[in-house]
Formats: sequence, C-alpha cells, structure tokens
Amino acid sequence: DQVRLAEILVQMQDKPVLRQDFRRLEWQVLQAPEVKSAALSVNPFGSASLRVRYRTPILRMEERPDVVLDEDGVLFALPTQAIPEGLPTLKLDRRLPPTLLTVAGDWPVARIAKLAPQVRELSPTKGVRIEVDDRGALCLNMGAGRVVLGSADDLERKLSVLRQRMAQDPEELARVKELNLTQPDRPSVVP
Repeated sequence: DQVRLAEILVQMQDKPVLRQDFRRLEWQVLQAPEVKSAALSVNPFGSASLRVRYRTPILRMEERPDVVLDEDGVLFALPTQAIPEGLPTLKLDRRLPPTLLTVAGDWPVARIAKLAPQVRELSPTKGVRIEVDDRGALCLNMGAGRVVLGSADDLERKLSVLRQRMAQDPEELARVKELNLTQPDRPSVVP
C-alpha cells in the first residue's frame, strides 16, 4: 500500500500547513477497503505523520479465496499471499456471490464475524468451514464432522454445548455424520 499512500501524500508537498486539506487526504487513504482507519497529524514546522490501521482478516470466502471478512463484518480483497493460513472458510449456499446490497440483508454477517474466531479455536489444525444456506441457517464442517447450528440466534449457548461435548469426547465429530445443535438444550446426533 506504500505506493498508493505516497501518491496521495505527494499532494502535501510545497503547500503551507494552513492550506492543507487534511480531512480530504485522510478520506483518500480510507478509500481502500482494507484500511480500517487513517489519521493524519501535522505540526507547524512542516512534518506530518500518517497513522494507518488495516483490517485483520478472520474468515476467507470459499468461492473467492482473495476475499476475506474482518471482525466488523466488512468484506475486502487481499492478495492471497497476504492472507494468514488456517482461517475458517465461509461457503454461501447460493449461485451468485453476495453483493454489497445484499451483504447486510440476507446472511448474518455480524454474527458470523463473531463466530469465526471462536470456531477457529475449536479446530485449529483441521480447519473449519462455515456454511450459510439461503435462509441464513449456519452449519460448521470441522474435519469429518458436521455441526448444524441453525439460525444465528443463541450462538453463544450453542457453542458452549459444542465445547462441552468436544471436551467430554474429542472424537465424537469423527464418529458421527451430524451433530444438531439447533436446540442446544436438546442436541441430537445422526450416526
């Protein structure tokens, strides 16, 4: 991103401090979707400091491996070599990729953003794939096992039950076809 930032900041050269449009420069820096925040500070003696914070990917889209999601639920693209290994993947059960108009409306993006780091802790070595169907129902594929969570409601309780079951029997998901936690008080198993 240094080349892009240098092109933006070159506008500041040879202009007096009081004639700079700092907010416009910050706005230009923020135009890259991977940028989370930008703050430009200047002193009257001619030096400036630009502080840029970038988004941290927590989830990778299955159909578009260069598109990732951050903890705020923002989708953005990164070069594949810049994406950390072992991120959970997200599979949206649809023929068309999500658009900006439907991202907020047809799948629980904010809840998935909170879910991704938690499921990564559950299965750090085998990897996890989070599936979302067209109704917004969630499913986790962890190694050989499948965990059906259903709606995004009560995710904390559902994950708590999953953690307890994995602690009691770490190999349960390898032995069963499906663990259904749509009703966390009454989990069911498909052998």
